[in-house]
Amino acid sequence: MAPKVLCAAFVGTTAFPLLLGGDREVEFLDLSGSILVRRKGVFGRRKKIQPILCACALNDADAVTGCVTGHLFLWEKTTRRCERLVRGHEGAVLSMARDG
Repeated sequence: MAPKVLCAAFVGTTAFPLLLGGDREVEFLDLSGSILVRRKGVFGRRKKIQPILCACALNDADAVTGCVTGHLFLWEKTTRRCERLVRGHEGAVLSMARDG
C-alpha cells in the first residue's frame, strides 16, 4: 500500500523544490533532468514519527513541518534530516506561512 500524502508544499528552489508530508514519512522531491527523484526525510532516533499536515520554507537552507500533536519539525534541506523538534501548541498544526 502506498503511503498517504497529507500535504505538499514548494519549499525552495536551491536544495529541492517540493516536500511531501504523509501519514508516517516526509519525502523531498528533486528534479534530476526530466525525472522527479523522491528521497525520504530522516526523523532520527529520538523523534517520534507523526502524521505531517503542513509545511513551509523558512529560508534557502531550512523547512518546517507541522503535525497532528502540535509539534513542529525543523528540516535541513540538503541532508533531509530533522534537526529540531519544537512544541507548537496544544492542537494539530493544520497550516503555516512564512511572514516576510
